[in-house]
Amino acid sequence: LQSNDSKVLRGLGYGVEALMPFKKTPLNIVRRGVEYSPAGLLSGIYDTVYSVKKGNVTAAEAVNKIAKGLTGTALTIIGFALANKGIATGAGDEKDKKRKFDTLIGKQSYSLNIGGKSYTIDWAAPDSLPFFVGVELYNAIQGEEWNFAKCVDALGKITEPMLELSCLQGISNAIESVQYN
Repeated sequence: LQSNDSKVLRGLGYGVEALMPFKKTPLNIVRRGVEYSPAGLLSGIYDTVYSVKKGNVTAAEAVNKIAKGLTGTALTIIGFALANKGIATGAGDEKDKKRKFDTLIGKQSYSLNIGGKSYTIDWAAPDSLPFFVGVELYNAIQGEEWNFAKCVDALGKITEPMLELSCLQGISNAIESVQYN
């Protein structure tokens, strides 16, 4: 019985390796994405108020966290504003006919639309993550009136840029394939 268990675990290990060949890179991208976000700002404020007094964190480290959090929060707001003006594009709903048409005429996901042309900036991850979180937040609140289900859906879409624009895309695609089947 133990021999079969170890074979299953080894097989699962190979599966994880195939989906995520570089373990540290995706985790570092996620960590940077969180640092440069409103969550990073809250963490910096907490460190400033509590951890510096206890001596767990230096004042310079706390200020650095606040600066990163403010930068990410500003990028989120800018992404939201540019999505409102139609300049920034997120992932969009792949079932949406307008989205399919936009893809056919050359508009790209996670891009800036300037002068009728689409310029992708997904290469700027992790710095582009908070920007596109703002874009996805804007897209999530469009349409029907707000209700609890809409709020949950919007919160679910916040992580989409992090999954689609990082090395975690392979894992995301595998999960979607399993859900589809």
